[in-house]
Amino acid sequence: MDHCKAELIDDAAEETDSPGKHRELYIKGYAVNSINKYNKDQMRVVFFTDQAIYHIKYYFPQKRVKHWKRFNIRDVAYVHHGLFDRESSVYGLKVVLSSPKTELGFVDKLYRMLDTEEGDAHSVCREMAQICDCLLRNAKGSEGLGLVNQHTVTRPGLATGIQRVVSDTIHGRIVVG
Repeated sequence: MDHCKAELIDDAAEETDSPGKHRELYIKGYAVNSINKYNKDQMRVVFFTDQAIYHIKYYFPQKRVKHWKRFNIRDVAYVHHGLFDRESSVYGLKVVLSSPKTELGFVDKLYRMLDTEEGDAHSVCREMAQICDCLLRNAKGSEGLGLVNQHTVTRPGLATGIQRVVSDTIHGRIVVG
């Protein structure tokens, strides 16, 4: 079953590619449960390219994309990964995007990891976080340092870490005094 899903994820990557545009470099895709604003699990495909994160509603039985959204990697404000809350053993990834369209200026995508043939949910979560870290560093340079952090996913707050502090200090956002 997981091998079949892997092929379908690759199909979704091909299906969302826009002809005539600069072809993005596909990195990897995952079948995940996305948590919507009503706190409902929805099976989705998330895949990463060198320039974006794609959030895809994919019909596995029909092998077709229903709809998809593209989030530019430069719009990612920060990423949290780890346990959903202190009382659970469920792993997740929270991608927070800066968006002028919202009241608070942020939109988040919350994903619950699934066990696969490739690894358990914790390993999948770590791998997705590592991909995000590499993409953010590539897209934002030193601004991308420290944006991916291990936290309880449902814990609010901005990214932390020594790398982020160093980046903020270098770019004049923190005055040491």
